[in-house]
Amino acid sequence: MRTWPQILKLNLIYALKLFHSFKPMLIFCSSVFIVGSLLIWIYYQNGQEHFSSAMYYMYFLMLAEPAFPTTPKHWIIEAVGVIAPLLGIMVVFDLLARFSLHVFSKKTNQREWVNVVASTYKNHIVLCGLGKVGSKVFEELSALGEEIVCIESNEEACGVRMARDSDHPVLIDDARTDEVLLQAGIDRAKAVLAVTDQDLVNLEIVLDSRKYNSKIRAIARIFDHALGKKISAAFQLDGVFSTSTVAAPVFAVASLDPELINSYYVEDKRFVVVQTVVKTGSCLDGIAVKDAYDQFGFAVTTCSCNGDTTERPTSETIVKEGHKITFQCSYDDFKSYRSSERLPLSKTA
Repeated sequence: MRTWPQILKLNLIYALKLFHSFKPMLIFCSSVFIVGSLLIWIYYQNGQEHFSSAMYYMYFLMLAEPAFPTTPKHWIIEAVGVIAPLLGIMVVFDLLARFSLHVFSKKTNQREWVNVVASTYKNHIVLCGLGKVGSKVFEELSALGEEIVCIESNEEACGVRMARDSDHPVLIDDARTDEVLLQAGIDRAKAVLAVTDQDLVNLEIVLDSRKYNSKIRAIARIFDHALGKKISAAFQLDGVFSTSTVAAPVFAVASLDPELINSYYVEDKRFVVVQTVVKTGSCLDGIAVKDAYDQFGFAVTTCSCNGDTTERPTSETIVKEGHKITFQCSYDDFKSYRSSERLPLSKTA
């Protein structure tokens, strides 16, 4: 949620934007008022009235109210008396319409308000695509506390309402358009994630982003993993990921052992995340966290006892029987651990 200083800044910027939208009509209204006042001063009662009185008469004329104490006899004053109320009513309705539009835009997260919010962001992430994958990416980034500007071409996409409910700006437009990327603050962003369901669209977005921000971290979703690696190398992108390739290791290890909760590759070497309860007499029973890593290659990340979870166990923390721990290691080290526990694997990866 935004802090009070941020809310105040947003409303001040929006008020300035509202004033700028009023400015042409206000200039027109002021010009009409001054010209009309001059004409009344010169021609009404043969110029015998003070200029302040002429302004007074013109003010009420523009409000469509009776103004002159006596019937004007000069045709110019008669013309002013007919034209001024019409112009005044037109100006009032135009200002009311513009004001209502801006208030409605703010309350319903329409484009004018979204542009103002996005203009206040810096060092944020631009997320292009709020479909099934994009909405999950948004959830993760939001949980990490990142500021996000979202771009989605489909108003009905599943992640649009979620992003708006989380108070993040959402632009409903085509992210391939340079103007839209600039409205999202691409030149001030630290990263752009293109996760739509079209490879060429994602590639075009990240390449266009680099035109306006050469230092931006560019990540694209590509269905063909092999093609993605070639594209990443050719265009020097920071990351090109295939959804199926990222998900495949997780599905694979899920079938091998109930204690494997995740899997990933680092330079073609498979690593796994393991969550287990330490058994009596096992190789982990009574061992310090630092010794678990030195002896078995297990990087222990959590250790809980009786439901009390320590998110960052120290190197001196002792793992004991009944502790529920989470650790990361290579798959080969995990197989060795399973062999020592004499619990067979379903199959090898």
